[in-house]
Amino acid sequence: METPPKGCWKFNCDGTYNPSDNKSATFAVIVRDSNGVVMDVSHGRIKVLSALAAEASTLRVACSLASM
Repeated sequence: METPPKGCWKFNCDGTYNPSDNKSATFAVIVRDSNGVVMDVSHGRIKVLSALAAEASTLRVACSLASM
């Protein structure tokens, strides 16, 4: 794991998509500071139509966390 520069945060995010399960998806976002300390976490289930939409929705959550 590469740490961000001092004073910066690193966002790790991923979305998964399951087309056989009623078009459901899950997402997770974890935010760490330059010391590796977890600053925030968000995860959940979403309804989307594709894997690309799941990833885009996950990035949207990460951007929302970054703007707080």
